[in-house]
Amino acid sequence: MVSCRTGPGTGGAAGFETPSYEALVHGHNSRVDRIGEVYARGVIELWWTDDDGRHHEQGEADLWVAPPRRTALNIAKLGRRLMWIGSDDDTAWFFDFRQDATTLYIAAGGELAATSAVPFDPTLLLDLGGLTRLPASGGNVRYDDDRVAWVVTARDHPRLFLDRETLLPVRSELLDEEGRILLYSAMKLSRYERIEITGASPLAGPRFPTLVDIVSTDGRIKVRLSVRGPTGGDVAPRYFDLRWLTDRFKPVTESRPG
Repeated sequence: MVSCRTGPGTGGAAGFETPSYEALVHGHNSRVDRIGEVYARGVIELWWTDDDGRHHEQGEADLWVAPPRRTALNIAKLGRRLMWIGSDDDTAWFFDFRQDATTLYIAAGGELAATSAVPFDPTLLLDLGGLTRLPASGGNVRYDDDRVAWVVTARDHPRLFLDRETLLPVRSELLDEEGRILLYSAMKLSRYERIEITGASPLAGPRFPTLVDIVSTDGRIKVRLSVRGPTGGDVAPRYFDLRWLTDRFKPVTESRPG
């Protein structure tokens, strides 16, 4: 436990001393470093707004992640693939199968959502799911009474709310240059599960959020992802390979922002 009970007037939460930024981040980064590659299956709901209005999709979800930046999200309904959204270390992409012809959208990481037809950038699942490392030093800490959490802030990184007792992320916020919230997420402590690792004790795996809600403050994006039974180990590298995916899905058209 990073925080410890102290006498009144020592700062931080009532009756608790504020832990150092370095101590909180060390614990967080240690968990993230142990996550490695993960697969989980569940359901997803998406709401987004583009030039054609408001949209909603939901379906079964297969999720593969390999921090720091690789993601793959397969969305299907009644056995029909609707979307494949993913990323590698530098680029994000969106294959749209909902029309007669498959369309591919490509963008540099963090810019995919700038294309109005794209529901969201998949790297948000890492940034706002508490699955990315923070700088080892140089940030600050404050206490949030409403969420009973330490708020950890580092320049050019999402602001992370760590539950005071478990030190697991319960909220994350992506800020603009002036400190205003662009997007935020919520993770439920009761929905964290340990990643099942072959050959390891059931209690050995790091904890992984299995329910994540992501919302943009302008109302254009909302994502609700619920998965179960996260497992670690071998994840096919081709799921993070745009060339392989393009050869497999054979999009008819391709679009890039700008």
